[in-house]
Amino acid sequence: MKDLYIHNKWYLKLGILVIAFVALSQLFSFEQLTHNQVSEPADIQVVELVEKPSGEFKVEFVSLVGLDMYERRRQLRNELEQYELNDYEINMLISIGEGESNLGSYDSNIEGSGASGLFQIMPYTWDWMQCEGDVMNWKDNVRCSILIYRAQGFEAWAYYTLVLNG
Repeated sequence: MKDLYIHNKWYLKLGILVIAFVALSQLFSFEQLTHNQVSEPADIQVVELVEKPSGEFKVEFVSLVGLDMYERRRQLRNELEQYELNDYEINMLISIGEGESNLGSYDSNIEGSGASGLFQIMPYTWDWMQCEGDVMNWKDNVRCSILIYRAQGFEAWAYYTLVLNG
């Protein structure tokens, strides 16, 4: 997806209203929803408006939830390609992300371990690796995961150790 720039703050306000309207219309149309739509809403996407030094605004995905699995994989692949990884490493990290959180479907570990985000990073690992940003922001989570991978390899993730390499 190409970057979207908003040059005028009037358009920014209109964009926020449109996003809010779509989200609210999805929330209040219960009679039209099937079980599948409730468990994974395809039309709602969490975005962050980032102001650039030029005064322009760039819309970035904060979460991959709301995207279908194909688009989640595509977004993750595009992000991982920025880190000079080979195809095997990229594919393995995508598989780990799928196994750990279903590519961001689960905010935190369902077993209560405290791990969070796309790659299910433990709070003490986040601190120890000196990761920056928000563990729940998928791009920050990817950036931290690259640090972890380069320091510890794929073995840092239980999904790799128990399933992919088991």
